[in-house]
This record gives sequence, C-alpha cells and structure tokens, in this order.
Amino acid sequence: MRKPAKSHFSRKKVSRDRAKPASRVEARAHTLARALGVILRFEKPADVLMSAFFKANPQMGQKDRSTIAEAIFFAMRHYLEISWRMKPANPVDDPLAAAELTLAMQNEAEDGLSGLSPHRAQALQKALSKDFSQAPAFYRAEMPFWLFEKISAQNARPNDFFVSQTESAPLDLRVNTLKATRGDVLDEIAKLNWEARPTPFSPTGIRLVGKPALTQTAIFKAGLFDVQDEGSQLIAQLLEAHRGEMVCDFCAGAGGKTLALGAAMKSKGRLYAFDVNQKRLESLLPRARRAGLSNVYAAPILNEHDLRVKRLKNKFDRVLVDAPCSG
Repeated sequence: MRKPAKSHFSRKKVSRDRAKPASRVEARAHTLARALGVILRFEKPADVLMSAFFKANPQMGQKDRSTIAEAIFFAMRHYLEISWRMKPANPVDDPLAAAELTLAMQNEAEDGLSGLSPHRAQALQKALSKDFSQAPAFYRAEMPFWLFEKISAQNARPNDFFVSQTESAPLDLRVNTLKATRGDVLDEIAKLNWEARPTPFSPTGIRLVGKPALTQTAIFKAGLFDVQDEGSQLIAQLLEAHRGEMVCDFCAGAGGKTLALGAAMKSKGRLYAFDVNQKRLESLLPRARRAGLSNVYAAPILNEHDLRVKRLKNKFDRVLVDAPCSG
C-alpha cells in the first residue's frame, strides 16, 4: 500500500510541475502543493499519504514538517471553502493555488502576498476577498450536501456540530495512573512552561494549549502519560475493567485504549489486544513497556472467526469493541 503512495511524491515528477520558487513563502507553498496534489484526491487515508510524503522528503526539518502537517489538516478541514474561493479552478487541478490560499487562510493574513509573483498575489487576493457567508450552507458547514441535509434534520443544533468539524482537534493526554496522578503530571508540565488544564470529563485527562513537542520530554519517556483524545479515554472507562479480570480489546489498533484498560486493571489479570492489522499492533508492546504494563498480550487475527478468538470463547469478563474508532 505504501509503495504507490511513495511514487506520487517522487522528486523527479515534482520538479517538472513548477518553476523553482523564488522566496521562502513560495518555497513553503510549493512544498505544501506537492503534498496537497495527492492528498486532496482522497484516494487513500491522509495519514498514509502524509507519511509517504515526509519519507520522500527526509531533508525537511521537524519544524517544517510540523508546519506542513498542520497546513494539510487545515486544508482538509476547510476543503469546501478553499474550493469555493478558488472557483472556477479547483484544489486538485491547481494544488499550488490551493496551497497559497491555505497558508493565507490559516494565518488569517495576507502577509504572504509580498513573497508571490504579482499574478499569483492578485489571484490570491481575489480569492481571499470573497464573502464566504454568501456561499451555500453546505459549503459553510464543510459537508457534502446529502450529509448536511441528514445532520440538519436529525440535530436540534446542527451549526454547533458543523463549526466543531472545522476546528483543530485539541491535544489531549491521558495520565498513566500506574505511575502518576493528574496533579503530578500537571506540575511537571508547568515546569516546561506549557499551558494545560484538566479535561472537562475524563478524570485522567489533560488538555494542552498548542502542540508542543511531547515525545522528547523526560515525563513522556518515563511513561507518565500517553497522547489520547478525551473521547477515547471515556470509552475505555465505560468498560469498568478491574484488576485480576480477563479483558479483551477486540479492535485494538495501535493500542491507545488497551493501555488505558491496562492502567485501570493495575497491570493485574490478562489483557488481550486483537486486531486484523498486524503492523498497527506492533507499536503496542513498546508502548506497553513504557507504560509499565506487563499484562498485555497482543495478537493479530484474520477476522472475528479466527481460531485464537474461538479458543477464548466465554472466558472474558469484559470485551471492548470500538469500531469504527470513536477517536
């Protein structure tokens, strides 16, 4: 699956698409355009294509990678607005224009105009000057028309939902209660001069302001917390797993909820993590070791009728099936 994604981003192909950028603004736009030209076709999961893009561009520094990644996510969340502002062009056929517009919208400023050619600056200014409030309602909701109609009919406050879908997801942490309390981790975060607060619903959650570099910190390496959205934390808590039980996370993936269940079980009992994707499961055991869990048994399965599953029939105290992932 990854090999075709890599070929999309070959440097030889990209070098023929556009002239060499003349400024830092243009360089960033060209880099983003190369990614958007493939990702906005939505032919494969965005995370797979992003991973392929960054692997094909190892010269990019961590800061540039973070900037481009945030811009890609912004473009996906605001895809219909970008499409509407670009008309009669479209993001797929003109990814450079989409990239320039994305960066300008993301920064809520036209500072980048000075770094563009007069022709491109004029086109960008025209797109930015359009009054988006005049766009059709489903464009403003960033939803396909059919989905916009369904949600509007089923929800008493659909606009709240539509707005939430265009906002950047918060960065939430789950405190590893085997090693620390939420207060302990908040104190350590304060020493790093990061802004954080408890999550409103999960008793083990912390919400960060901004997107600091987490994985290089001593508290992350020590396993005091893991990155997990509050919704997924709550799903794991609803299972009410206890120490000494036999528990199964049936669609474990990379194991975020598995780790939460293990902490709730105090690393006592047996915790099975099943998934049909062996590659995703491979990241679970190193994470479990960092978290101090010794009761996790990860096993890839072919399907729900796998022999490994049948052998354990009627033996589990609790089973979690979160499909598709609530996160």
